[in-house]
Amino acid sequence: MPDGVGTACAHPPCINVINACPFPLWIHAANSAVTLTPDGAQLAPGATRQYDVPSSWPAARVNAYWVDPNAAGTDPNAFDKVELTIGSGVMNYNITYVDYLALPARMEAIGPSCPKTSTFDPAVACAVPVGEILSGCPAGLLDGKRCLSAGLYCSIAANRAGAFCHALDTTLQSCETQNASTCGI
Repeated sequence: MPDGVGTACAHPPCINVINACPFPLWIHAANSAVTLTPDGAQLAPGATRQYDVPSSWPAARVNAYWVDPNAAGTDPNAFDKVELTIGSGVMNYNITYVDYLALPARMEAIGPSCPKTSTFDPAVACAVPVGEILSGCPAGLLDGKRCLSAGLYCSIAANRAGAFCHALDTTLQSCETQNASTCGI
C-alpha cells in the first residue's frame, strides 16, 4: 500500500487491499473458520478492494497470488501473505517472511486509535520494489519466484546436508559448551 493511502471502512472493522504491484493479484483472505468475500477476487495494478471482517477474526491470513490460483497447472506456492488477528477491538498484524519472501508488502492501521507519532508508526513494510525482491536471494534458496527461509529450506529432507543448514553449527556448539543449562539445542 502506498504511503498515506487509506480508505475509510464502510462497515468497520475492515481491511483494504491495495495492489501496488505492476501485475494483477488474486486475493484470498481467511482463517480456519471464515473466508472473506469475494474470495479469489482479481485486483488489477493500482486497484483497491475493501473487505468487511468479523469483529473476532483470529489467526487470519491475506494471501496475494501472482497467478490465478484456480487456473489449471498453477503453482500452489505462487503467493505471499500477511497475517492478522482481530478481537476485543484490537487488530494485530505483521508481514511474515518466516517461511519465504516473494512479494513486497505494507500494512498500516488507519484511524483515530492509530495516529502516527514521533515514537510510533502504525506501518510495517518491506519496501523493496517487486522487481528487486529476489535479487539478494542466495541461489540455493531460490525456489521459482520465492526466496525460501533457511528454516523452510532445511526442513526439506533433500536439503538438510546443505551449507545453509549448518552455517551456525560452530556458533551453536560454542554456545552449548559455554551455557549448557540455557542453550538447549
